[in-house]
Amino acid sequence: MIWAKKTFQRGDYGSDFDRFERLFNALNGPKEMMMIVANRDDMAGQDVFICVPSRSSLSSFEGFQETAATSLPERASALICHQDEFEKRFKLPSER
Repeated sequence: MIWAKKTFQRGDYGSDFDRFERLFNALNGPKEMMMIVANRDDMAGQDVFICVPSRSSLSSFEGFQETAATSLPERASALICHQDEFEKRFKLPSER
């Protein structure tokens, strides 16, 4: 699985959301595959992270840069994923 990140203006990730959802459904929703969003500390935008099965899958997402799993945020909001997999990795922004 490949993690990648792209910064958006708040809520401006709709076309990538739709593209990810189509891929997720076409692959029958792999448990490890997810799309999450984290607010930036500077409040200037949001970082959207995707986890896709391969680099060839990633090539469908313009502007997303591959990133290490170790650089993922601790807190995020789920966009598309299996909730149980999300909860294994992330805390919600409001959790302490």
